Amino acid sequence: MSQPDLQDVIASLLTNAASPLTTTEIAAAIAKKRIWHRPSDNQFPTPSQISARVNNYGHLFERIDGRIVLKTSANEVDRLFRLTWNTTGWQFPIKHKWRKANQGNSNIAFENQYGFGGEEWLFNPRYIIDGYQYGFIRGVSDLATDVILVPKAWLFSLNQETKERFLVGQINDLEVIKAKPDIMRIAEKLYRHHFEDVKVELHDVDADENGLDNYGLLPNVRFRLTGEELFEVMLPAPALDGHQYNRFLPYIVDDELQLLIDGVLPEDDFVFNPGVARNSGGHQRVTSPSVRVIQRIHSDISTALEQYLRPQFARSNKNISIEKTRFGDNIADVVLIHHAKEITILEIKTSGLARKNIREALGQLLDYGCWYSGLKIKKLIIVAPSFLSVRETAYFQRVKNVLDIPIGYWQYLPNAVKGQPEFEEII
Repeated sequence: MSQPDLQDVIASLLTNAASPLTTTEIAAAIAKKRIWHRPSDNQFPTPSQISARVNNYGHLFERIDGRIVLKTSANEVDRLFRLTWNTTGWQFPIKHKWRKANQGNSNIAFENQYGFGGEEWLFNPRYIIDGYQYGFIRGVSDLATDVILVPKAWLFSLNQETKERFLVGQINDLEVIKAKPDIMRIAEKLYRHHFEDVKVELHDVDADENGLDNYGLLPNVRFRLTGEELFEVMLPAPALDGHQYNRFLPYIVDDELQLLIDGVLPEDDFVFNPGVARNSGGHQRVTSPSVRVIQRIHSDISTALEQYLRPQFARSNKNISIEKTRFGDNIADVVLIHHAKEITILEIKTSGLARKNIREALGQLLDYGCWYSGLKIKKLIIVAPSFLSVRETAYFQRVKNVLDIPIGYWQYLPNAVKGQPEFEEII
């Protein structure tokens, strides 16, 4: 039987504990609950092993007065969830091999006990209300009771026939609704309203509908649909092979797992990532005063741009991306999405010399705009505090005509009179 990683077990215990724990207390709790053992000798972990694992995962844990605490709250941890295998885009159930003799055996996947899994309706449009998709994810049931949001939920699935694993999508801001009575009432009403439809669909794939009664498969999550949750094709994920990622658990996406996921994601598919990066604003630790000044100017321009582009482009509309959308290995300063694959890219420069800003930004903008096939570029815009002289304006127009591309130049006006725009769209 496979088991979760030790760091996941430690994190779960700390999340549910009323106070920080010592390594001895953590080891005792694991032994008492019999929730993890060493694969090498089947023994429970010792306090020294707990201490070593805590040291190896410094981004998750810290020590305060000799006790272990979570460095980040549970609501700030991305997760990886396994979904029941499905080939309909998780809208309707498919046929699975199952046997009645398997029922009740926790070591066997639910789909092989009853012929279906709770996630098979996760993206069924009949469970959409007020822009929210309601659904069930088995791994969410094992989250700590105070977890109400998963910032990013990566989704993978296992083909039972070939045993291949695939990364199939990601959900941003996945809401855990089991502790929200008002939302749960909506979810239950939706579930009951379509209950007979579900039974018919299970009958069509020769599944055992008794699984609905024996296990609570009411929706336990909801999320705002953006249309980009599921990848266009399932991405083979051999990095997830083996027993480590075999169960329907809420795996913590630590640095190591994120590297595995990043290695699966293709570089030749454009993915618009809305929102503002956490480290946007130049908060990286630097020692050079000149670099700090550049970062501060860059941050000021970025913040002002977000204000200037409202209300047409806003975080709530999920059509603006500030330092979050990649073009290959590079991240653009600002990306606006107009339609499915029509975008505007803005590159921020901070020099007081317009020609220098144009020379540096233009290469980056062309790189971003041409990196992926199938993208329609509405405009490429250079944003900088430098004014364009008559000569520089003529130069910019010649560049624009020679390249025959939609490029523009916006000047940042930090001392604009109150009520006046902070940007002048010169070209």
